[in-house]
Amino acid sequence: MGWQTRELIEQFVAAMALQRQALLDSDWDSLKRAIELLTVSLTNINSFPGGLEGLSASLNEQDDESRSQLRLLLRQGDIDRQVSNTMLRMNLARLSALNAIMTSSQDVNTYQSTQGLPEDTPQRISHRV
Repeated sequence: MGWQTRELIEQFVAAMALQRQALLDSDWDSLKRAIELLTVSLTNINSFPGGLEGLSASLNEQDDESRSQLRLLLRQGDIDRQVSNTMLRMNLARLSALNAIMTSSQDVNTYQSTQGLPEDTPQRISHRV
């Protein structure tokens, strides 16, 4: 099971690295592929005997050198995950800001139009507003 443990961890870390790079490059096609690879990777980990706990137990059964290498890979995967989370938050904030700008400009275009009315004409729609 040692080779399978290594393969699953390498597959997961590679998918996380691809996701990180896709987000950094704003490469949405690569991001789609990374998400597909992550889904497959997580499905494979869940299919491992014992799931995540079984994979962790298998990792602990590895010899010291292999276990150390795999833990380094997992640390790199965790760094990639953290960077990806930050990039996703930044992109969501940027999208939210763009939506606010678009909404604001649409409101100005909709409500600013006086259609040639004199400047002293009231600009209210209702007396209750």
